[in-house]
Amino acid sequence: LNTINEGRVAIGDMTGFLPCTPNGCIELIK
Repeated sequence: LNTINEGRVAIGDMTGFLPCTPNGCIELIK
């Protein structure tokens, strides 16, 4: 996780490379 990916996850931008853990957490929340 870096600042660019973290920012993308925070605003809901799911394009490009995303780290697995934050993306998995978002899927679980849904």
